[in-house]
Amino acid sequence: MQPEKLVNDRIGELIEASGKNVGAFSSQIGVAPTVLYNIISGRRSKPSFELLEKIIDAVPNLNLSWLIQGKGEMYQTNVSIDRELVSLPRINERVSTERILVATQDVHGNSTIPMINRRAAANYLSGFQTQEYFEELDPVILPNYMLKPGQHFLLQVTGDSMETTFHDGDWVLCRYIDRADWINLQDFDCYVLVSQDRGMQLKRVKNRLKQYGFIRCRSDNRAHTPFNLNYDEIIEIWHVEWKLSAYFPNLNEDLYKKMSFLEEELQDLKDTFNSFKNTRR
Repeated sequence: MQPEKLVNDRIGELIEASGKNVGAFSSQIGVAPTVLYNIISGRRSKPSFELLEKIIDAVPNLNLSWLIQGKGEMYQTNVSIDRELVSLPRINERVSTERILVATQDVHGNSTIPMINRRAAANYLSGFQTQEYFEELDPVILPNYMLKPGQHFLLQVTGDSMETTFHDGDWVLCRYIDRADWINLQDFDCYVLVSQDRGMQLKRVKNRLKQYGFIRCRSDNRAHTPFNLNYDEIIEIWHVEWKLSAYFPNLNEDLYKKMSFLEEELQDLKDTFNSFKNTRR
């Protein structure tokens, strides 16, 4: 016996029937994509009344009895078809013979990760990190095999303090560390440490909580001096798991340029020495 379908399931069916992906459908009804991802993946038990109202307003030929109770057909038969929704060709309209491949992604079994950019980071520090706050952020969907158990977010890197490991504009996938596990932070691993005075800091740490009650935060860019955060100053700690970057330096080319520069410098020194030696004769 098949389990009874929920409103969440029917919303997923409606999105699939519309021919749009979740992102396009969420834009049509005016909500953040992560709201629908949480609904159809079962992470949210029931859709809110406001969400149902937005869906009804955006799809006027939708059968409300079907959406709420699962009775009847998806669309009402006595309402004109929304051409934008089902993309039907008009009479005498030329139909393209070109084939367009539509990739439909199955997001079930994956995880939705909120993305905290520079603007969102300021709100995060102001105490707005409620469930509703996370649902309004842009999301990234990642397969579960990339994630360890726990809560995750993607944080955008700001500044140059962690160059050359992390660059301004990079994204890092972070996993929440429970306060009881702070004592086990690994030396020289990268963490995001949240404190009221210093905000959100991406640093490589030396764990001195057991001996002295603080964590030493170091930058990979040695132009930035290390600093300590006492246990009582720290609000949250997140471990950096993955990096998403648009920066692709050619390290071999950089090394080649440095070698060429050194070779030129060495040749200049040789020429200078030979010239000096000849003048002494």
